[in-house]
Amino acid sequence: MSADVLSTPTSDGPAGGDLAGYHRQRLTWQPAEGEAGTETTRVTVPLDYRDPAGRTIEIAVARRPAGDPGRRIGVLMIAPDDPGNRGIPLIGQLVGALPAEVLDRFDLVAFDHRFSGDSHPIEVDWTPEERLWVFHRPQSITEEIRFQSKVAAKVADVALDLLPYASTRNVARDMDVVRAALGEEKISYLGWSYGTYLGAVYTQLFGGRADRVVLDSVLSPDWPWRGLFLNVAASTEAAVNRWCGWAAARDGELRLGDTAATVRSRYDELLDRAGREPLAVPGLPMPLDRFALEFFTVVMLTADRTYPLLGAVLKAAVHGEPVPGPAVGELMGLVNQRQDSTPAGQLAILCGESSWPRDLDRYEAEMASVGAELPFIGRTLASVKAGAFWPTSPVEPLTEIGPGNSARSILLVQSEADIFTRAVGAWRLRELLPENSRLVLAADTACHKLFPFGGHPVVNELTTRYLLTGELPEKDVTVENHQESA
Repeated sequence: MSADVLSTPTSDGPAGGDLAGYHRQRLTWQPAEGEAGTETTRVTVPLDYRDPAGRTIEIAVARRPAGDPGRRIGVLMIAPDDPGNRGIPLIGQLVGALPAEVLDRFDLVAFDHRFSGDSHPIEVDWTPEERLWVFHRPQSITEEIRFQSKVAAKVADVALDLLPYASTRNVARDMDVVRAALGEEKISYLGWSYGTYLGAVYTQLFGGRADRVVLDSVLSPDWPWRGLFLNVAASTEAAVNRWCGWAAARDGELRLGDTAATVRSRYDELLDRAGREPLAVPGLPMPLDRFALEFFTVVMLTADRTYPLLGAVLKAAVHGEPVPGPAVGELMGLVNQRQDSTPAGQLAILCGESSWPRDLDRYEAEMASVGAELPFIGRTLASVKAGAFWPTSPVEPLTEIGPGNSARSILLVQSEADIFTRAVGAWRLRELLPENSRLVLAADTACHKLFPFGGHPVVNELTTRYLLTGELPEKDVTVENHQESA
């Protein structure tokens, strides 16, 4: 950014810095490679909002203009759905999923958050095992301390100077610079999972600049970030048992048992076998050790529609019948999608913006207690993580969500059996924002990122109506599961 753009500072409150020059920067747009109708640019932001005259970084931003400019409502900003994940590819996904009228009325604007994707990424040479540090299965507390401390050290070795500035508050401030640089007084917002926490923080800091806000698959503000891991341990346990009931109802096809308890026992036996020796599953391109079987299971429990994939894999493992080719292709696509992220950007947020316990004995005790209560992956997620060895301390406290939130309206969208964001998180945020939020709950439904990807007609209708009119439902709405998994 040229010096003249930054020459006339004014105050912009949340970080106490002078940001007028950033707000007035001139953006140069270029066609996006491989995405017809989408253009990209780069927006300069301060590394440290307490020192806006200091070092800067660039945020990668993409835009797809509204299809009907004469009826344009404004910008619908799309957030990355998990720390470290890219946000920009979501535009292409949404073009094929959003209702046409939403695409006609809004510019879709997406970004890669700081230190991820193309936004000043932290580059680390990861092993495949280190990339999946969250789900790394501990062999012993000693081995896991060695593994997780190495993960933290690899990030510190290349980016110690950046880590203090990796926070959701700073990502929210980056969003507001993007808003101003686009020339918009207000933005509408659509975020899933981590994007719901980011959206809550943005509306707490900049509520007067938020128009229509949709938070889907909601994280509780009480969870950052060890609390999230423990909540996922509980939700995955519930999801495995839910799937076992589904499989028992299809015993004639799967032959895994005619009660949920029988299916769970058979599944646990497979996990034990995979822990002793990797399972050669007919049709899969690789054997499954216990870690791989656990990870594949988590991926396949994400939504009702992927329950049959887990059935196909376990049927093949038990009975030696090959997994059908189309199922293999879908499964590998899901697994690869889960790994399409910037792990260092994920670590920087999850480990750096809130303090993790440093007492290693506590982790060992919780591995035992949580593992006994939640045997699927409770031990794994309660184990020590890289946050216990993080080399920097948070620069700011976490944002308190609730009183003072001046956003006009916020629509919360949640599936009741979401594996990654438990429904209690949506109810908690609804409790914290009693005046300006409403909740749409899909009962007895497993789906992460429900709108619009879940294809739920009532949820899509209600959310679309809100985006087009800006009017929340009069009260919270519970809708039924719209389809049975095949």
